[in-house]
Amino acid sequence: MKYARLLVAASLGMLAACSGLNEAVQDGELVDQVIFEVPVLRSLGEDGATRASLTQDEDDAIHFAWEATDTVGIYPDQGAQVFFEMTDGAGTNIAVFDGGGWALRKESTYSCYYPFAGSIYLKRDAIPVSFANQKQAGVSDYTGIRFYLASESSKSSSGALRFSFQYLNTIIRIRPIGLPAGTYTKLSISTEEPLFIQKGSFGLDDMTIVGEVFSNSLEVSLKDFTLTEASSDENPVFVFLTSAPVDLTGKTVTVQVLSEDGIVYTCEKTPSYAYEAAGWGALRCEMKKIEPEPVGNMEGLDDPGDEIDI
Repeated sequence: MKYARLLVAASLGMLAACSGLNEAVQDGELVDQVIFEVPVLRSLGEDGATRASLTQDEDDAIHFAWEATDTVGIYPDQGAQVFFEMTDGAGTNIAVFDGGGWALRKESTYSCYYPFAGSIYLKRDAIPVSFANQKQAGVSDYTGIRFYLASESSKSSSGALRFSFQYLNTIIRIRPIGLPAGTYTKLSISTEEPLFIQKGSFGLDDMTIVGEVFSNSLEVSLKDFTLTEASSDENPVFVFLTSAPVDLTGKTVTVQVLSEDGIVYTCEKTPSYAYEAAGWGALRCEMKKIEPEPVGNMEGLDDPGDEIDI
């Protein structure tokens, strides 16, 4: 779903000949070109990663790339939303479509968001988001990274309709150091307070995620996450979680990684910056095995003749 380097979670597609455009076509001149652009995503802090496709360059910037299977929703200034389904233009952060098949009118203004939320009657001020049930396939893989994007339209001097998206959420890139060779199935990050938005919504006027369900933890399920040697700075692996912007400055966070055989590795860190939109922040963590608690109190049982009341 993502490319091998580091591609942001969103890909858009060319509107399939009026697909989803079951609004009544009004008189007026059609827009003859539509441009969808997603900016570079910069790192946030000194610990120094997004969905359609993610590419990371030498200066730690992350680049979005559209994919052919994604869909965006477009709202006119009056009326219900329509959708754009990407069938071309994948692989770059700027997708350009010529022709008037999408039936967008020059006299109207539009707002756009990703990913398309389905209901044709969805309100533009209550577009849903969720950070539950996150997944990652493979070690240091970017497949499945979840992103929410939104934009108001602008018109260029040539008359093209341009959507320049902004990121509404952030990425926490965790580097777990010291995990032994083996297979791992889950990673979680938690705080003492319910700081993480699990579910919420945003509107196309303010473009800010508002939380409705909060939690003190986020987690990601790992698939095919197998290490052939211990993780280290020389042999780095990464796990990615997406979150609504969250200020973890000075907060104690606990990272836990679960192995296939049930062993838990843990680490505590105190981030020195907020995980904001638009950006990504890293978290390097020295993992330690949680040792099992001893069973019962063995004091006073030196004499084999002692009895225990149960």
